[in-house]
Amino acid sequence: MSEYLGLTHVSVPLTNVAIDYLQKEDDFIGTKIAPVVMVNKESDKYYTFGKESFRVEDDVRADGAESNLVKAFSTGTAQYSCITHSQYSVVTDRSRANDDSVIQRDTRTVQSLMLKIKTGFENHIASQAFDTATNFVSYTAALSGTDRWSDRTNSNPIKKIKDLKQTVKKNSGFVPNTIVMGQEVYDALCDHPVFIDRVKYTSDRSITTELLARLFEVKNIWIGGAIKDSAKEGQSFTGAYIWGKYVLLCYVPESADIYTPSCLYTFNWKIAGLNPVKVKKYRDEKVDGDRIEVEASYVTKATSASSGYLLSTVVA
Repeated sequence: MSEYLGLTHVSVPLTNVAIDYLQKEDDFIGTKIAPVVMVNKESDKYYTFGKESFRVEDDVRADGAESNLVKAFSTGTAQYSCITHSQYSVVTDRSRANDDSVIQRDTRTVQSLMLKIKTGFENHIASQAFDTATNFVSYTAALSGTDRWSDRTNSNPIKKIKDLKQTVKKNSGFVPNTIVMGQEVYDALCDHPVFIDRVKYTSDRSITTELLARLFEVKNIWIGGAIKDSAKEGQSFTGAYIWGKYVLLCYVPESADIYTPSCLYTFNWKIAGLNPVKVKKYRDEKVDGDRIEVEASYVTKATSASSGYLLSTVVA
């Protein structure tokens, strides 16, 4: 075990670098469908609300009788427990001495670690959004055969989504406004005759997310293009799409709030004051260098699974 000399501290400049890198768009779309709620405690409860407002009550009032007593709403609680994720790398004095000034090794080390943190963050959200075993066990279907959207002759994605929008509305009272899909699903839709036929006489543009949103009649369509290395440590790199061959139709509010329902929420612990990430810097004299560590603590929960519907194996 290395011995660290001097004070261990949170590096504010390097933390700012990490936060800036965290906010870059690129192919990371997880927080678009699982909005981030910054929380003060690593583990706590959040409120859940019933659906009493949709119930049709016997509210006829006879002459001289009292108004009917009904339950206006009910509340419950559920638990979130953020999971801390941390990775570090060592920057040696020798490497700094041999670097050209443009390298800025500390900054680049933070950016590299943040990319690894972001990839893990995205993978975590996708695993919760596309969880058929627990989160959406009552709101999911696996497509097969001619129903798969890669069958361009028999499948009808537009009809499927419109039918599921009705299902979600009946289950939750919310009209789903967002669709997230894997890159492979999107690529299949771009060549699907159902869409080509709809726009060929009105537009000379190729199929875009804006056109898909209009045809599916939703506000947002997000394409998961981020990749991960699916190989084990020591094996050759094997790139794979994080978002796979899934489609999630869901309701996402305009802004994140614990009192506003959302199909998914991400709870992000304010691990360094008001920050979603922190960067620590240690001196390690045994290797003549500094240890730079990036840390974040979060968890994604299906806070209102009934306001979503998940399709798996959407394309072959």
